Amino acid sequence: MIAALSPHSLGFAFLVSLIVAISTMALAFGHGLVRGRVRDVDVFWPLGFLAIALATWFESAHRHDASALVPLMLVVIWALRLGGYLAWRSRGEGEDVRYRDLVGERKGFKRIGRLLVVVYGLQALMMVIVASPLVVAITQQSALGLLGFLGIIACVFGISFETAADWQLSRFRARGGSGVLAAGLWARSRHPNYFGEAVVWWGFFLLATASVYGFFTIISPLVMTWLLVKVSGRDLLERHLVATKSEYRSYVEQVPSFIPRWKAR
Repeated sequence: MIAALSPHSLGFAFLVSLIVAISTMALAFGHGLVRGRVRDVDVFWPLGFLAIALATWFESAHRHDASALVPLMLVVIWALRLGGYLAWRSRGEGEDVRYRDLVGERKGFKRIGRLLVVVYGLQALMMVIVASPLVVAITQQSALGLLGFLGIIACVFGISFETAADWQLSRFRARGGSGVLAAGLWARSRHPNYFGEAVVWWGFFLLATASVYGFFTIISPLVMTWLLVKVSGRDLLERHLVATKSEYRSYVEQVPSFIPRWKAR
Protein backbone atom coordinates (compact mmCIF):
# COMPACT_ATOMS: atom_id res chain seq x y z
CA MET A 1 0.00 0.00 0.00
CA ILE A 2 2.84 2.38 0.94
CA ALA A 3 4.73 1.53 -2.27
CA ALA A 4 1.62 2.20 -4.35
CA LEU A 5 1.51 5.74 -2.95
CA SER A 6 5.23 6.46 -3.07
CA PRO A 7 6.41 9.57 -4.98
CA HIS A 8 6.41 9.17 -8.78
CA SER A 9 4.04 6.18 -8.57
CA LEU A 10 0.75 6.13 -10.47
CA GLY A 11 -1.18 5.81 -7.22
CA PHE A 12 0.51 8.90 -5.83
CA ALA A 13 -0.29 10.79 -9.05
CA PHE A 14 -3.98 9.94 -8.67
CA LEU A 15 -3.86 11.05 -5.04
CA VAL A 16 -2.41 14.37 -6.22
CA SER A 17 -5.18 14.69 -8.82
CA LEU A 18 -7.81 14.05 -6.13
CA ILE A 19 -6.35 16.73 -3.84
CA VAL A 20 -6.16 19.22 -6.73
CA ALA A 21 -9.74 18.47 -7.83
CA ILE A 22 -11.12 18.95 -4.30
CA SER A 23 -9.10 22.15 -3.87
CA THR A 24 -10.32 23.52 -7.20
CA MET A 25 -13.95 22.88 -6.38
CA ALA A 26 -13.49 24.33 -2.88
CA LEU A 27 -12.24 27.53 -4.50
CA ALA A 28 -15.17 27.43 -6.92
CA PHE A 29 -17.59 26.98 -4.01
CA GLY A 30 -16.14 29.96 -2.14
CA HIS A 31 -16.18 32.06 -5.30
CA GLY A 32 -19.81 31.10 -5.92
CA LEU A 33 -20.85 32.10 -2.41
CA VAL A 34 -19.12 35.47 -2.67
CA ARG A 35 -20.55 36.27 -6.09
CA GLY A 36 -23.90 34.56 -5.53
CA ARG A 37 -23.55 32.82 -8.88
CA VAL A 38 -23.04 29.07 -9.26
CA ARG A 39 -22.43 29.20 -13.02
CA ASP A 40 -18.83 30.31 -12.52
CA VAL A 41 -18.03 26.70 -11.63
CA ASP A 42 -17.98 26.14 -15.40
CA VAL A 43 -14.84 28.30 -15.60
CA PHE A 44 -13.17 26.38 -12.77
CA TRP A 45 -13.91 23.05 -14.53
CA PRO A 46 -11.29 23.35 -17.33
CA LEU A 47 -8.88 25.17 -15.03
CA GLY A 48 -9.09 22.22 -12.64
CA PHE A 49 -7.87 19.87 -15.37
CA LEU A 50 -5.06 22.28 -16.13
CA ALA A 51 -4.07 22.29 -12.45
CA ILE A 52 -4.17 18.47 -12.33
CA ALA A 53 -2.03 18.20 -15.46
CA LEU A 54 0.53 20.67 -14.14
CA ALA A 55 0.65 19.07 -10.68
CA THR A 56 1.12 15.55 -12.05
CA TRP A 57 3.68 16.81 -14.58
CA PHE A 58 5.79 18.43 -11.86
CA GLU A 59 5.55 15.19 -9.87
CA SER A 60 6.33 12.92 -12.84
CA ALA A 61 9.73 11.30 -13.16
CA HIS A 62 9.32 11.42 -16.96
CA ARG A 63 8.23 15.04 -17.32
CA HIS A 64 10.62 15.75 -20.19
CA ASP A 65 9.42 12.85 -22.38
CA ALA A 66 7.22 13.61 -25.39
CA SER A 67 4.54 11.32 -23.94
CA ALA A 68 4.25 13.74 -20.99
CA LEU A 69 4.85 17.06 -22.73
CA VAL A 70 2.37 16.53 -25.59
CA PRO A 71 -0.75 15.94 -23.43
CA LEU A 72 0.38 18.74 -21.11
CA MET A 73 0.60 21.23 -23.99
CA LEU A 74 -2.73 20.09 -25.41
CA VAL A 75 -4.55 20.43 -22.09
CA VAL A 76 -3.02 23.88 -21.55
CA ILE A 77 -4.40 25.02 -24.92
CA TRP A 78 -7.77 23.37 -24.33
CA ALA A 79 -8.22 24.65 -20.76
CA LEU A 80 -7.15 28.25 -21.35
CA ARG A 81 -9.25 28.51 -24.49
CA LEU A 82 -12.38 27.02 -22.92
CA GLY A 83 -11.98 28.69 -19.52
CA GLY A 84 -11.33 32.07 -21.13
CA TYR A 85 -14.30 31.73 -23.44
CA LEU A 86 -16.67 30.71 -20.63
CA ALA A 87 -15.49 33.61 -18.45
CA TRP A 88 -15.95 36.06 -21.33
CA ARG A 89 -19.36 34.68 -22.27
CA SER A 90 -20.76 34.82 -18.75
CA ARG A 91 -19.65 38.37 -17.94
CA GLY A 92 -22.57 40.42 -16.66
CA GLU A 93 -24.94 37.44 -16.91
CA GLY A 94 -27.22 36.09 -14.20
CA GLU A 95 -27.45 32.51 -13.01
CA ASP A 96 -27.43 29.71 -15.55
CA VAL A 97 -30.86 28.05 -15.83
CA ARG A 98 -29.27 24.61 -15.50
CA TYR A 99 -27.92 25.36 -12.03
CA ARG A 100 -31.07 27.19 -11.04
CA ASP A 101 -33.05 24.03 -11.83
CA LEU A 102 -30.59 21.82 -9.93
CA VAL A 103 -30.86 23.91 -6.76
CA GLY A 104 -34.58 24.63 -7.06
CA GLU A 105 -36.21 26.70 -4.32
CA ARG A 106 -33.87 25.57 -1.54
CA LYS A 107 -32.55 28.24 0.82
CA GLY A 108 -29.90 28.49 3.54
CA PHE A 109 -28.11 25.30 4.60
CA LYS A 110 -30.34 23.15 2.40
CA ARG A 111 -29.17 25.12 -0.62
CA ILE A 112 -25.53 24.93 0.45
CA GLY A 113 -25.80 21.19 1.06
CA ARG A 114 -27.38 20.66 -2.34
CA LEU A 115 -24.63 22.68 -4.01
CA LEU A 116 -21.82 20.86 -2.17
CA VAL A 117 -23.15 17.44 -3.15
CA VAL A 118 -24.76 17.85 -6.57
CA VAL A 119 -22.58 20.59 -8.07
CA TYR A 120 -19.17 20.97 -6.45
CA GLY A 121 -18.69 17.54 -4.89
CA LEU A 122 -19.92 15.69 -7.96
CA GLN A 123 -17.76 17.79 -10.25
CA ALA A 124 -14.68 17.09 -8.11
CA LEU A 125 -15.35 13.35 -8.41
CA MET A 126 -16.01 13.60 -12.15
CA MET A 127 -12.84 15.66 -12.58
CA VAL A 128 -10.68 12.90 -11.06
CA ILE A 129 -12.31 10.25 -13.27
CA VAL A 130 -12.20 12.29 -16.47
CA ALA A 131 -8.61 13.44 -15.85
CA SER A 132 -7.37 9.84 -15.57
CA PRO A 133 -5.95 9.69 -19.15
CA LEU A 134 -3.95 12.85 -18.46
CA VAL A 135 -2.56 11.41 -15.23
CA VAL A 136 -1.53 8.17 -16.94
CA ALA A 137 -0.12 9.82 -20.07
CA ILE A 138 1.93 12.35 -18.12
CA THR A 139 3.32 10.06 -15.44
CA GLN A 140 3.98 6.79 -17.31
CA GLN A 141 7.08 6.48 -19.50
CA SER A 142 6.15 5.25 -22.98
CA ALA A 143 6.45 5.99 -26.69
CA LEU A 144 3.51 7.73 -28.33
CA GLY A 145 2.92 5.14 -31.06
CA LEU A 146 0.15 5.12 -33.66
CA LEU A 147 -2.72 5.48 -31.18
CA GLY A 148 -0.89 8.36 -29.55
CA PHE A 149 -0.59 10.21 -32.84
CA LEU A 150 -4.27 9.53 -33.54
CA GLY A 151 -4.96 11.00 -30.11
CA ILE A 152 -3.08 14.17 -31.02
CA ILE A 153 -5.12 14.48 -34.22
CA ALA A 154 -8.37 13.92 -32.29
CA CYS A 155 -7.46 16.54 -29.67
CA VAL A 156 -6.49 19.15 -32.26
CA PHE A 157 -9.63 18.44 -34.28
CA GLY A 158 -11.89 18.56 -31.21
CA ILE A 159 -10.39 21.80 -29.89
CA SER A 160 -10.64 23.39 -33.34
CA PHE A 161 -14.21 22.16 -33.85
CA GLU A 162 -15.56 23.45 -30.55
CA THR A 163 -13.64 26.71 -30.93
CA ALA A 164 -15.19 27.28 -34.36
CA ALA A 165 -18.65 26.44 -33.01
CA ASP A 166 -18.26 28.86 -30.08
CA TRP A 167 -16.96 31.58 -32.42
CA GLN A 168 -19.94 31.17 -34.78
CA LEU A 169 -22.39 31.34 -31.89
CA SER A 170 -20.67 34.43 -30.45
CA ARG A 171 -20.83 36.22 -33.83
CA PHE A 172 -24.51 35.30 -34.15
CA ARG A 173 -25.30 36.79 -30.75
CA ALA A 174 -23.09 39.84 -31.33
CA ARG A 175 -25.13 40.62 -34.44
CA GLY A 176 -28.31 40.63 -32.38
CA GLY A 177 -29.38 37.07 -33.10
CA SER A 178 -31.91 36.00 -30.50
CA GLY A 179 -33.44 33.03 -32.26
CA VAL A 180 -31.84 29.72 -33.19
CA LEU A 181 -28.51 29.59 -35.01
CA ALA A 182 -28.91 27.07 -37.86
CA ALA A 183 -25.88 27.93 -40.01
CA GLY A 184 -22.27 26.81 -40.18
CA LEU A 185 -21.46 23.96 -37.84
CA TRP A 186 -24.80 24.54 -36.13
CA ALA A 187 -26.53 23.36 -39.32
CA ARG A 188 -24.72 20.04 -39.00
CA SER A 189 -25.18 19.44 -35.27
CA ARG A 190 -27.38 21.07 -32.64
CA HIS A 191 -24.44 20.93 -30.23
CA PRO A 192 -21.17 21.06 -32.21
CA ASN A 193 -19.33 22.52 -29.21
CA TYR A 194 -20.30 19.53 -27.06
CA PHE A 195 -19.33 17.16 -29.87
CA GLY A 196 -15.91 18.79 -30.18
CA GLU A 197 -15.46 18.54 -26.42
CA ALA A 198 -16.19 14.81 -26.47
CA VAL A 199 -13.68 14.28 -29.29
CA VAL A 200 -10.99 16.04 -27.22
CA TRP A 201 -11.39 13.52 -24.39
CA TRP A 202 -11.39 10.55 -26.72
CA GLY A 203 -8.12 12.01 -27.98
CA PHE A 204 -6.66 12.20 -24.48
CA PHE A 205 -7.68 8.57 -23.95
CA LEU A 206 -5.83 7.54 -27.13
CA LEU A 207 -2.75 9.39 -25.88
CA ALA A 208 -2.92 7.49 -22.60
CA THR A 209 -2.99 4.11 -24.38
CA ALA A 210 0.73 4.48 -25.04
CA SER A 211 0.89 3.01 -21.54
CA VAL A 212 -0.75 -0.32 -20.72
CA TYR A 213 -2.60 1.41 -17.87
CA GLY A 214 -4.10 3.83 -20.36
CA PHE A 215 -6.64 1.35 -21.68
CA PHE A 216 -8.34 1.34 -18.27
CA THR A 217 -8.97 5.07 -18.60
CA ILE A 218 -11.62 4.53 -21.28
CA ILE A 219 -14.05 5.38 -18.49
CA SER A 220 -12.94 9.01 -18.96
CA PRO A 221 -14.30 9.66 -22.49
CA LEU A 222 -17.33 7.49 -21.75
CA VAL A 223 -18.18 9.55 -18.66
CA MET A 224 -17.47 12.85 -20.43
CA THR A 225 -19.66 11.92 -23.38
CA TRP A 226 -22.42 10.85 -20.99
CA LEU A 227 -22.14 14.14 -19.09
CA LEU A 228 -22.25 16.18 -22.30
CA VAL A 229 -25.26 14.32 -23.66
CA LYS A 230 -27.35 13.18 -20.72
CA VAL A 231 -26.47 15.18 -17.61
CA SER A 232 -25.28 18.79 -17.81
CA GLY A 233 -25.19 19.24 -21.58
CA ARG A 234 -27.52 18.49 -24.45
CA ASP A 235 -30.60 17.02 -22.77
CA LEU A 236 -30.74 19.54 -19.92
CA LEU A 237 -30.21 22.50 -22.23
CA GLU A 238 -32.70 21.33 -24.84
CA ARG A 239 -35.50 20.95 -22.32
CA HIS A 240 -35.10 24.66 -21.60
CA LEU A 241 -34.75 25.67 -25.27
CA VAL A 242 -37.82 23.73 -26.38
CA ALA A 243 -39.83 25.39 -23.61
CA THR A 244 -38.62 28.94 -24.36
CA LYS A 245 -38.06 29.06 -28.14
CA SER A 246 -40.89 27.95 -30.38
CA GLU A 247 -38.61 27.70 -33.44
CA TYR A 248 -36.35 25.24 -31.66
CA ARG A 249 -38.83 22.40 -32.23
CA SER A 250 -38.44 22.60 -35.99
CA TYR A 251 -34.65 22.90 -35.55
CA VAL A 252 -34.68 19.64 -33.59
CA GLU A 253 -36.51 17.92 -36.45
CA GLN A 254 -34.02 19.12 -39.08
CA VAL A 255 -30.57 18.92 -37.44
CA PRO A 256 -28.85 15.94 -35.72
CA SER A 257 -28.51 16.33 -31.97
CA PHE A 258 -24.84 15.50 -31.44
CA ILE A 259 -22.76 13.75 -34.10
CA PRO A 260 -22.59 16.14 -37.09
CA ARG A 261 -23.81 15.12 -40.49
CA TRP A 262 -21.40 15.48 -43.38
CA LYS A 263 -23.34 18.15 -45.26
CA ALA A 264 -25.74 20.82 -44.10
CA ARG A 265 -29.12 20.87 -45.81
